[in-house]
Amino acid sequence: MGNVLAFHGSDRKSGVTMTSLAVCQELVKMHPEKTVLLLCLNSRSGAEYLSEETCSIEDLRLHIVSRTLTAEELKMRCRYKDGFYVVTGLTDSVVGREYLPEMSEYLIGVAKEQFDFVVCDTGSDLDDGLALGAMTGSDKKYMVISQCESGLKGYEQNEWLYEKLGINFDRILINRFFPADPYDIDYISERLGRTKDMFHIIRTAGYCRQAEIDHKSLLEYRNDNYRVDINSLAEYISRQAGYRDSLERKRRLWRIGSI
Repeated sequence: MGNVLAFHGSDRKSGVTMTSLAVCQELVKMHPEKTVLLLCLNSRSGAEYLSEETCSIEDLRLHIVSRTLTAEELKMRCRYKDGFYVVTGLTDSVVGREYLPEMSEYLIGVAKEQFDFVVCDTGSDLDDGLALGAMTGSDKKYMVISQCESGLKGYEQNEWLYEKLGINFDRILINRFFPADPYDIDYISERLGRTKDMFHIIRTAGYCRQAEIDHKSLLEYRNDNYRVDINSLAEYISRQAGYRDSLERKRRLWRIGSI
């Protein structure tokens, strides 16, 4: 049933957690009849931008280890609001070594039975059982980078590992994109050896620090460019998932003022 997407950052400053959350929120808005689950599958909590408590993977650990988790129970325990569901990550990164790749793979398999979209925040470290299992178990993979030298180097240094593990990214997202930056899309595409159509830009947004203080997504502030770029990414994901007809139908209704 579900379409499984994995977002992975080139380094810890790439903004993969916010990007994963914003994409989920936009998918919920775009497809109110669908269910969207955010899984924070890495050694961090991923709850920085959430204003309400929700289920964590630590809460589900016993069910995952014993393989007794049902899709119905998962949906009941991780409801966040409206059609949006969340399972946050680990509150103690030290115990991350106790979580193996097959645990992520099992959780994703259960989630696919109940949710239309399963979005995995895999952090930026593949030396992590949860992240590795989510990356290998996902249908589509998105690399999140920035225009910083450290972000590009992080990708380049791990490229051999992605290749060894058979991880191929469907899109590279340039987060916090600033058009006047010397590291523009021409430079980045040439440096990484990728064609420009491989990239999707997410323009820089204000309120980044405020969003963390308020435990909110950047979509909850006035960031028109950011909203447009996240919407464009969510539309791309929807088409890849086979929901093109529903998008076109909604556009026709918007034009005639029915919704």
